[in-house]
Amino acid sequence: MSPNSQLTTPPKQTRVLHAPHLQQRCFKSITELFLDDKFLADHFFVYFSAADRTALAQVCSKWRDVLYKQPKMWSGLVPVIRCRELRTSSPSERSVLYSSLLRRGFRAITLVGATDEDAFDFVNSFPLATKHIHSLSLRCSCITDRGLETLVTHLQVSSTPLEDSMDQLRWSHVLF
Repeated sequence: MSPNSQLTTPPKQTRVLHAPHLQQRCFKSITELFLDDKFLADHFFVYFSAADRTALAQVCSKWRDVLYKQPKMWSGLVPVIRCRELRTSSPSERSVLYSSLLRRGFRAITLVGATDEDAFDFVNSFPLATKHIHSLSLRCSCITDRGLETLVTHLQVSSTPLEDSMDQLRWSHVLF
């Protein structure tokens, strides 16, 4: 180096993130990028499993809303409702739970530890299940024929006559 040369640092520049896949949109910060609906839905969340997305939906309300608008993000998951815990929640908390299940587009639900009272509460608290839930599993439950009939009637499971459906449910209930 010659004695007349000086070391200079380049002038500070604002770093701009370019995302050509987002229609030539420029993001001025990583924060702005991670708050963009299209980037999140089409390019970020797709790299995570459906199970991972349950944690990502809790990062912030923006991420939750983007994830909840995309039912395809939840395919392969079946929500498990623990009835013992649900009994201690308020009706408004149950309403929030059921609406979140609808927003994510779940078509199947598993009830664990359900009783007849839980079946009646499910039917009364989740009236939209009739149109949206196509499969209901019961695990470790103690439900009588009366509770099963309530669930089957509410979910309109019977593409076969109701009695045949009830016989099938009774048989699977006895085996498991």
